[in-house]
Amino acid sequence: MAPAIRLLVLDVDGVLTDGRLYFGTRGEALKAFHVRDGVGLKQLQRAGLEIAVISGRRSPMVAARCRELGVPLMRAAALSFAVADAHRVARRAADVVTRLPGGRGAVREVCDHLLALNTRQARGR
Repeated sequence: MAPAIRLLVLDVDGVLTDGRLYFGTRGEALKAFHVRDGVGLKQLQRAGLEIAVISGRRSPMVAARCRELGVPLMRAAALSFAVADAHRVARRAADVVTRLPGGRGAVREVCDHLLALNTRQARGR
């Protein structure tokens, strides 16, 4: 039996967001995060999983969202997921592909999948 998943590592652009950047009137870049993803991440944390976020660039918005969710920044690897609108190479390489696209609840799907997996493993299945 495989060990229970203990850590979820997420990319930001295209996973926690839909990959689009919005620019305010003062030139500031804005990103939109889906509340369902945040709820799913909080459920994973309550179940004892750790959450980490990686990003190719520094962003005050991402740092603020991570602080809000209580997410530590780490590096690790585990079961692989790709969002529905990921590049075909990423989808082929993933163990699981979500039904929803990035920034539109795909992370919540991953959270639900991991919670179900850990529950099954705890029961010895």
